[in-house]
Amino acid sequence: PRHRLNFLASVADLIPRAKVDLGRGTVRYGRRTTTVRAVPISVDVAALERRAARPDVIAEARRIRRRLLGRGGQLILGVDRVDYTKGMRRRFDAFTRLLELHPELRGKVTFLQVAPRSRSGIAAYSALQGQLQAEADRINTRFGTPSWRPLELRMEHFEPRALAACYLASQAWLGPLYSLTMFFTIMALPFVPLALAGAWPDVGARSFGRAVAHGASLAAVWHSHVDR
Repeated sequence: PRHRLNFLASVADLIPRAKVDLGRGTVRYGRRTTTVRAVPISVDVAALERRAARPDVIAEARRIRRRLLGRGGQLILGVDRVDYTKGMRRRFDAFTRLLELHPELRGKVTFLQVAPRSRSGIAAYSALQGQLQAEADRINTRFGTPSWRPLELRMEHFEPRALAACYLASQAWLGPLYSLTMFFTIMALPFVPLALAGAWPDVGARSFGRAVAHGASLAAVWHSHVDR
């Protein structure tokens, strides 16, 4: 509601000929009347928790862990469409840096990046897809072993069930940090309820603070050691 009022107030200030009704949330300009509503974008926590509790999703999460982690280890998850604004190459840089600085983690941590292709008909986006695949191959060639693949890049669409299983299978989330507000209200929300549903099925995550208190791990890449 506050953002709705701010928008209406801005219209009143910037377009003097517009007739703004703050109470009704309408803007009259010429012969047209526009109604402004606040429609928050968020996550249906209850639906995610229900999906995460389904036996088939839990079984799929176990299969993901067996396939990617083998005998054990930790799974880091990133979920974003392929877009230059998402900072995926910086994430890959950060993961590379982690393996460089902490060789004891090699073979014990795997990074799963779910990255559905986006706008492949645009040259810049198509090029980015190739760059990400090349970077993933480079990391796997440099650090991988016959029994361990450090980075799993999946540039394909995931259905909600499969995506929920990925969240359940992971212990940490790696993503971009646009701003603290965006991170806490948008980026963290899909991970928190599903992570908690996997480890603590009786706990409902209603806030980032509660999630952290119960052990959910979230990480944000602000800058890596390489500027791109």
